[in-house]
Amino acid sequence: MGFSHPVYGAENEKPHRTTILLERVYLDGIVGEEEIEQKNITKETAVSEYKEWRLVAEFDDELIFRTHVDDISPLLKTNGYFGVSGEGILSVYEGVPTSQQQKVIQSFFQLDINKLESRQHEQLQNGIRIHSKDQYLALLNFYKPYSH
Repeated sequence: MGFSHPVYGAENEKPHRTTILLERVYLDGIVGEEEIEQKNITKETAVSEYKEWRLVAEFDDELIFRTHVDDISPLLKTNGYFGVSGEGILSVYEGVPTSQQQKVIQSFFQLDINKLESRQHEQLQNGIRIHSKDQYLALLNFYKPYSH
């Protein structure tokens, strides 16, 4: 399906509305979306307006643009925790991983739990709060040697 270019001029014509969907893909895999309604915009104008973004899909009344953000998502900054699943997989959770409703945001690799110090294993079981991109990357690098 191509993007349509309506012809204007007749007084009784309704303006053509186009939905612009902006997708931000963060390091942690979270995709944030922002939807913008615009009237009478052409594909060329939209591409020019969002030149920092990549056009990834187009439909009759919708254009989807995507960009990659070199940071962790706002969700991780506000409520993200590193933890370990019952199967020993290093994961990032929304909220404390010891809670009843564990929501896994991203899973990484199987840890050899026997190689971890008991303190490190306990920290992961209780959840390690994520505050920044640097901390996120540092923790991933720290636990990588313990993978199998």
